Amino acid sequence: EITIRKKDLIIQFKDTLEANTTYSISFGKAIRDITENNTLNNFQYVFSTGPVIDSLTCSGNIVNANTMRPEKGVLVMLYRNLSDSVPYKEKPYYYTRTDEFGNYKLTNLAPSTYKIFALADEGEDYLYNSRAEKIAFSDTLIVVKDHVDSLNLKMFQEKSTTQFLAKSQQLSPGRFRFDYNLRVNNPVIRFSPELPATMDPIVEYSESGDTIHVWLAKVELDSVNFVILSGNEVLDTIPMKLTKPGGKKTGRLGVADARALVISHNAIGGKLLPGNRFVITSTNPIRSIETAKIIFKQGSDTIQPKFILSENKRVITFDGQFPEDSSFSVFMPPGAIVDWYGQKSDTIKSGFTVQPARQFGNLNLKLPTLAKGNYILQIVDEKDRVVRDTLIHGNAICNFSILSAGNYRIKLIYDTNSDGRWTPGNYPEKLQPEKVFYYSTTVRIRSGWDMDVEWRVE
Repeated sequence: EITIRKKDLIIQFKDTLEANTTYSISFGKAIRDITENNTLNNFQYVFSTGPVIDSLTCSGNIVNANTMRPEKGVLVMLYRNLSDSVPYKEKPYYYTRTDEFGNYKLTNLAPSTYKIFALADEGEDYLYNSRAEKIAFSDTLIVVKDHVDSLNLKMFQEKSTTQFLAKSQQLSPGRFRFDYNLRVNNPVIRFSPELPATMDPIVEYSESGDTIHVWLAKVELDSVNFVILSGNEVLDTIPMKLTKPGGKKTGRLGVADARALVISHNAIGGKLLPGNRFVITSTNPIRSIETAKIIFKQGSDTIQPKFILSENKRVITFDGQFPEDSSFSVFMPPGAIVDWYGQKSDTIKSGFTVQPARQFGNLNLKLPTLAKGNYILQIVDEKDRVVRDTLIHGNAICNFSILSAGNYRIKLIYDTNSDGRWTPGNYPEKLQPEKVFYYSTTVRIRSGWDMDVEWRVE
């Protein structure tokens, strides 16, 4: 029970305190003076119910396991109860929070053996009770008999190991999306009842394998069951009432708006990267292309590239020669493209120039000491967005060409489960996240220059 009497702060304990125990009261930013509202930051009061005040410490650093950046303001907790279930059920015996650099220091510890656990406590209840909360843990118990330092942990957000349908949506009349929390192996989709041939479904699976898109050419039934299988195993049967075109709009865009045919291309800002082919992408699968109506020019000369429609029928690649410093233009009259619903494209007109390679730089990277194994090598920008990546299996020489001038970081993921992606840890299974390494310095790429880097990964 806390009361204020003029300049005194009085704390009265209703519970019985343990004998021969050191207690600390952390006030954080709770105390401010009455005149100027100044805060007494991080004030702590320590006392003991015995003759000795415990004085041992445990310190270290907490970083994000994927980006290796410091985790600010997360809880670092010690438990005397050493059972694996304690972070779910009990509040810690000792705790502190990390500073802006991810550093922490637990003070006034008694000699003992502890379990350590770090938590981004979204619920502010000092318990790990949501997979949305990031965690970090040590593979071993912590024996505190002297000061412990450099006890560093890597924080991650645990993913479920149980497959489930996270979301199902009817985005527009005849367009559907199904999101799973994990990759669906050998996905198959069936319909119950069977669809008439005129509804002509087309199915697209995302590269990550956890999202399924479905388009129906026509909506001629009131409802249908989407049966989603992984191989021969039925994962879900999802009943859907079908919205027909011209019906009432729902959602932010409205079901009718989300059906619109929108065409985009890869010549961003009228510039095509050297070595690339011109590509246009449709929001809806493409049923037909009137190639004879498309006028494609290099300068003032009309050329006839080959048109390649992707397997998912949403990407058209113009397969031809695109020399550097050359200018191109493309003109498609109305109706040159017809989508799966029978909607015709509007006039499409675009001009672009192929950028010269001299405006870009190249990175030649050697990894002579890398042990055998499966690795993902990434070039990331300053916001940790992947610019390029490749899979390697030990000592390697990798060349990354046509990089825009700027600063980059080189990132290496030890892909222990060989799934081609970074995998977070799992506390119940005592699995740490896959290890991530960064080259020690930022790499500066300059236009027209080759940058040679040798990274001796230990």
